[in-house]
Amino acid sequence: MKVAFTKEALKQYESGISDGDEKALDRIDKLPESIAEDNYKHIFAWTNILAKTENTHAIHHFANTLVSTEERLKTRQRWEYFQSRISREEIDNAISLLHLPSVLNKGIDYISLEIARRIYLSETFNKNNFLEINNVFNEIYHRNYWGSAESRSGPGSELKSTEKLREFLPRIWKKYNIKTVLDAPCGDYNWMRAVDKTDIDYIGGDIVSDCVENNNKKYRDGKVAFKVIDITKDELPKVDMVFCRDCLQHLSNEDVWKALKNFKKSGSSWLLTTSYPLTMKNWDIQNGDYRPLNFLTVPFNFNNFFEKIHENICDGSEPDKMMFMYRLEDMKLEPPVPISRNSPVRMKKYDT
Repeated sequence: MKVAFTKEALKQYESGISDGDEKALDRIDKLPESIAEDNYKHIFAWTNILAKTENTHAIHHFANTLVSTEERLKTRQRWEYFQSRISREEIDNAISLLHLPSVLNKGIDYISLEIARRIYLSETFNKNNFLEINNVFNEIYHRNYWGSAESRSGPGSELKSTEKLREFLPRIWKKYNIKTVLDAPCGDYNWMRAVDKTDIDYIGGDIVSDCVENNNKKYRDGKVAFKVIDITKDELPKVDMVFCRDCLQHLSNEDVWKALKNFKKSGSSWLLTTSYPLTMKNWDIQNGDYRPLNFLTVPFNFNNFFEKIHENICDGSEPDKMMFMYRLEDMKLEPPVPISRNSPVRMKKYDT
């Protein structure tokens, strides 16, 4: 049985818990016991609500109640495996980047559960299960694959999801004297049009030609323009900043490296890109699929960042979604020699 969490239900529980309603825990007990993997985003919405209260008992109780006997066994197996591979110090280091408290010192808190889930996926994910489609990003755009009523670029491009970015970007541009920006992919320009771009010459690049054509019709002016760009192979303009949000986590590892090399080849100065520090082990995908890519660990190890922005996505589905700013000329962009799945030396940093 899948659990269908509605916005109304979340609002009801949030109200009860924030008001200190003891019966909130009783209502949690009455929820169906089994929850499907594809409802994880609702777990995070729930747990973010609970975390605001710093009610350790409520969080622990919630985690245990939502998991059926069968799912709890799977979760425990993942947790035991997770504990054998990653130290608590590494968890705390990742969490410290987010400025989030480690809510529980023992047991399965929502941050640690997500880390465990990702480690499990890094060992078991089969990228070939994803249907390979020609022009996959065209299909995603035209079908509104991500299902947002506001933006064809998905919920992450809605105004409510970009409040932090819209606040911080002008500050960063001013601090580093950034005057020219390549936003690739720019998507439908839904949220970026609301950013204060005073003194910025903006180029939006996207692989979807219909999207670019529509953007030019609606938004092009003397300081804003759009062009069709494949970031993995097309010649890119030299700019002060390449802004690459919500893109590389949807590309295969091979194309991630191609894009990064192409950014550097352009002679541009800075890269601001999405990364997920709670992903202790990266895994490969087909283009158009998704995984929370972490540039701070192997095979990238891009730890010399200058700025970081924690996006605080409002639905809680990506608790660690951040943007990291790098100087492109400093980035070492030689992919390591592939290591076999059965090798015990995949994460040398964590070997004991």
